[in-house]
Parts: sequence; C-alpha cells; structure tokens
Amino acid sequence: MSKHSLSLAWTAAISLVAVAGCGETGLLVDARPDAVVFAASDGANAQVHVALWEPQSVDDFATVQYVGERPVVLLGVVADAAHHTHGRVRAIEQRDSLVVTQRDVDSAAVDAEARAWQQAGADLYAADGTACHVAVTNISAMGFLNIGDDDLSGLRNTTQRWQRSVSRDAVYVVAELDAAGCPAGAVWARMGATVPAVAWRSEPASPALAALALAAVPTLPLAQQAMKDFQAYQPHDGKNWDSDASTDIALFTVGAHRYLRLTLIVDGGCGSWGTNVEAVWEVVSRNGLDVLELREQSSDTTEAVFATDLNHDGVPEFIAPDSFDAPWSSDDYYGCGC
Repeated sequence: MSKHSLSLAWTAAISLVAVAGCGETGLLVDARPDAVVFAASDGANAQVHVALWEPQSVDDFATVQYVGERPVVLLGVVADAAHHTHGRVRAIEQRDSLVVTQRDVDSAAVDAEARAWQQAGADLYAADGTACHVAVTNISAMGFLNIGDDDLSGLRNTTQRWQRSVSRDAVYVVAELDAAGCPAGAVWARMGATVPAVAWRSEPASPALAALALAAVPTLPLAQQAMKDFQAYQPHDGKNWDSDASTDIALFTVGAHRYLRLTLIVDGGCGSWGTNVEAVWEVVSRNGLDVLELREQSSDTTEAVFATDLNHDGVPEFIAPDSFDAPWSSDDYYGCGC
C-alpha cells in the first residue's frame, strides 16, 4: 500500500485534559471520533477543519511511587510542613542519592481529596493493564530528597534530612497502600471506583502500520507548519525538518478499535531549532486494507502507555503517567553542557 492510498480524517471534537498537580498525569487526550471530515485520498487540496478543544478538569490519576517495596501515591505538597507535621522523624529508605523520611501529618493538612482516597481506597494498574483494588492504610507526610555529594557531611542524620526536605518544599501528603495480593509493578492508580476502568497497554506498531503513520506525517497541518518554520530558520542547511527527529509509534487496541499514536520530537538543544508533533489515527479496514483516519494532532507530546475509557462513553483516553523526580538538597547549577 503506497502512501498515496491513505484516507485521512480530522475530528472537530477533541478533548484535551491538562492535569496539574503532584504525581498526576500530564496529559489525557480524548480521541473523539465524531464530526469527521475526510480528505482526498491522496491528501491533495484537503480541507482541514480546526479542532474544537474542550478543556476538562480531571484530577483522579496518580503515578504510583515505591518506597522500598511499599506502593504510595503522592497527593500534594504539605504547605508549611514544619508546622503541620508532628511526632518522631523516621528514616524510610535510602537508595543511591535519594533519601525518604517520614513523619505524621496534622489532620488540618489532610484535605478532602486525601480523605476521599482513604475512604475509597485505590485501583492499581499493573504494567499489563490488570486492575486490582487496594486499601489506603495510612495518610502521612514523606520527605523525598536527593542529596548531593557536597551536602553528605552536613546531612548525616534523619532529622537533618527531614529539615532539609522541609526547606526544599519536598514534603508530600502520601497515601500508603496495602497491595498484598495484587500483581507487582503497579504503574498508576485511581481513587477507588465502583466499576474500575479497563486499561489497555500499548505495543509497538507493526512495520506496515509504522510505515503508514510515517507516510501520513507530511499531511499533518502541524508538520506542514514545522516544515515552513524550519526553512525560515535555516533555509540553506540541506536537511529536512525531521532529519534529526526521534520518533515513536505505538499501537493501542481498545476493544474492537485500533489506534496508532505517533510522537515525533526534534530536540532543539541549546538554542537550535526544535519542534514536537503528536498524532493519533484510528486504523480502519476498507476493502481489506488498513487505512488511517486522523483523530488528533498536538504539539504537546507525551509518552502514553495506557488507553482506557474512564467515563464509559466508548471513546478512548490515552494516559501518560507522570514521572516524579525528587528535588535536590541544594540549588547547585552545572550549566547545559553546550
């Protein structure tokens, strides 16, 4: 199948959810397949309708962290931790440069969301999408801190490490989970639900589907704009705008539907030209051939690992759990290495 036999589509109803907060997902895209406008089969003179972005408020995703073998969910930073925690400071874990300390948190610092997690428990999702319901056994305060070599001598005991975590605003309200009996390796968690959402893990696209996605990239409006921007930036360089791009193409099989998700990143580095392009196509069968229909494009790239349907409307959401990097013990700056 040649790249000119693609049938492309653009939706006029796409939901983008930007989720802020500690440990929550950075992006959730609802690839809504209604109001589709088909382009010409060869992509020529295609009329592309602008998508209608519909921001929503979703805050029930959290990335699971592990303290030793114990899964926990970070629910937010403890404001003024010096005055809203109490009791003995406990050393929980030391791993490479990371140290974790713990203290009891005052009830005044436990907000309604944390209480809701404690009451409802959590649905944990393992790497293969398997869901398992667990109890929240405790709400506490934990300090997460990477200790630099220059600070090792001055931060030898647990109390000093806790105090530095407080000064670095690195103390978090944490939901501790009892995951006994659940599959190991939970990746993300939701507050416990009556009907847990089903999650489907991504898999690498086949060579044939990957070739289709790459052939469709030049038809994307974002890619066409990137080409113009690149030519304006360095018109005599002799390279294509995506010559130095890193590309990832993943396949999500959601029930009876297949979706291809492409992430293309040109890293601008230290002052060089760069751009991000992300696209989602549904793979449909027409006359026995796989055809791509565009569902979403964005310049906000994410590493989605799951697809799910949280609101049970038959429309998949692609979920990218946030990674969490604990702050360092000081503000030493080593430059960008250019």
